[in-house]
Amino acid sequence: MEQKLEKICKVRDLKKGFRYNMSHSGHPHFCFIVELVGDSGDIYVRYLDGIVGCFRNPDMVVFEHPYSSLEKELL
Repeated sequence: MEQKLEKICKVRDLKKGFRYNMSHSGHPHFCFIVELVGDSGDIYVRYLDGIVGCFRNPDMVVFEHPYSSLEKELL
């Protein structure tokens, strides 16, 4: 099932609980869900394979990757 990536976001605009996709060389590369946006600019994420990570406002391209209607029902 192919999904269209929505709009490009700035890292500072990421919201808790939403799914995003980082781009590497213009291609979607890492899909993650934002767990927490810290006051100091740290962004705590959970990648789709379950690994937890953190990054600080890197200079990268981020796309919104909204949940499908089926995924919303399962959540």
